[in-house]
Amino acid sequence: MVRYWGSNIEPKSNKNSVGETYSKDKSSWKFYPSDLVIKNLKPDSVPRHYKMVYRSSVETITNFCILVNTSTMLGFSAFIISTKSSELVEMASVESVLGAFALFSYVALLYTSALQVPLRMYYSAEKENFLVKMPHLIPYRTKTLTLQPGTVMPPSKSQWKPWTIFQYTHIPSKTKLVILRDGFEVPMYYKKLLRD
Repeated sequence: MVRYWGSNIEPKSNKNSVGETYSKDKSSWKFYPSDLVIKNLKPDSVPRHYKMVYRSSVETITNFCILVNTSTMLGFSAFIISTKSSELVEMASVESVLGAFALFSYVALLYTSALQVPLRMYYSAEKENFLVKMPHLIPYRTKTLTLQPGTVMPPSKSQWKPWTIFQYTHIPSKTKLVILRDGFEVPMYYKKLLRD
């Protein structure tokens, strides 16, 4: 269960196994990993007849990854701009060039992966389609993709590319989607999304 600050969930009683009540001086608060969840900072603007049927379990990680990558790119760009060209030539050794290439490759890989994760999906029985909220290059922003039922191909298996077991393909747009099955509220929506 995800706990949000300011929620109206009652805390557990402050009794130990013997039945004694703890003193008010001691705090019974505990830290749970779910306390770090930053989800849906602003409600999605979707029509009322759409119902949320999927929420990615890696939404926080995806948004954090985009935020860190954006900060890294801006920081590295600011460093390059602020450094004089003569200093750059002095610093340019094989190791530093390879390090910069590795950094940019890593950032590009994380960006590509993060932008393929659908954060939330909504389904409308009235319109019979899915609205998918996909991450944007700007952290904590989303873009909307509309999917018709049966237009998503299941992942293919490859021994050379193990990450493809999570990559679904939206057939009309050739968009890769990293969908986690446990994010669906009801398996019926997962089956409805896939092509037979």
